[in-house]
Amino acid sequence: MKELIQISIIAIALSVDAVSATFAVGLRAENQGKKLALQLAIPFGFFQGAMVLLGAAIGLVLSKAISDYGAVLGFFLLLFIGLKTIREGLSTKDDEKASIPNAASIGLMSIATSIDALVVGATISILSFPVVFSAFIVGITTFIFCFTVYFLSRRLGKHFGKNVEVIGGVVLILIGVSLLFF
Repeated sequence: MKELIQISIIAIALSVDAVSATFAVGLRAENQGKKLALQLAIPFGFFQGAMVLLGAAIGLVLSKAISDYGAVLGFFLLLFIGLKTIREGLSTKDDEKASIPNAASIGLMSIATSIDALVVGATISILSFPVVFSAFIVGITTFIFCFTVYFLSRRLGKHFGKNVEVIGGVVLILIGVSLLFF
């Protein structure tokens, strides 16, 4: 039971970046429905869980290198996507709909927000937690949180108006900055 609680807390902590990125996309997804929610939640959940498995496979030997460079890589990926989103927001005319990220952007966000799960995967295996079960809990927690937050953020997006893409881009950049410092 104690192990399940610990894994659940780890899962919630790991999902925060993905949930924040989903929130940023949901803010500007005015006329999108369950399809986009799933297009976000599935890869975010998948990559969180997969990175835990990969981290466990890589093990402690490389966890130091991953922790040293993973945050920087995640920062640059999120900076790129955030700046692109801001540029699109600033160039969006009043009568145009805000753009929704394509599959490549969603994939990059999914990878960037799940890099920390590599180190966690190595740690989970060292602590002798059940790795596959842990990866499943991390993935399903991220999926559920992202799916739920998407719909909450859509409602907020209606109130922010035409600058919502700029807000979303800034949120993505702040997530990237947080990877470097926290």
